[in-house]
Amino acid sequence: MPVSIDSKSSQNIIFSTSPSKVSNLARGNTIFGLANFDVPGFSILDAFTINGFTSDPTFYLSDSTGQMKSRIEQKYSNLRFLIRESDGYKLKFALLKDNLNNASNIQLSYTVNNVVKTERVLLGAPDSGGTGFRQLIIPN
Repeated sequence: MPVSIDSKSSQNIIFSTSPSKVSNLARGNTIFGLANFDVPGFSILDAFTINGFTSDPTFYLSDSTGQMKSRIEQKYSNLRFLIRESDGYKLKFALLKDNLNNASNIQLSYTVNNVVKTERVLLGAPDSGGTGFRQLIIPN
C-alpha cells in the first residue's frame, strides 16, 4: 500500500518492505527499507544499506540519484572498498588482515599503461625515504 507524507510533516519514521512506495518525502522524515524477497538486509533512505545475510557482510552507500554507489565488504577477514563503475563494482583498496614482513596491510588498485592492477603496498628499506623514513612501494 502506498504511503504519502504531507509536505509539512517531519520527524516521521516509516518501516517498509517497499520504501519506493513512500512518496512526497519531506525533510526530517526517515524511511527504513526492510528485507523482502528482492532485497536482503535493510536500508535507510536508500542511501545506506546493510546486507548481513550473505557469507560476506556488506555495506552499500548511494547518492540521492542512485547513480554513484560504493560498497564496503568483509571478505576472507579483509575489509574491501569498492566503487561501482559501468561494468560492475571495482576494488579500489583493501585493509588486509595478514601481516607480512616488509609490507603494509594496505592493498591499492592503480592503473599502469591502461591496465588496472591491485597490489599490496610494500615497505622500502630503512632510510629509503630519507633518514628515519621508509618508502611505500607498489610494483610497476
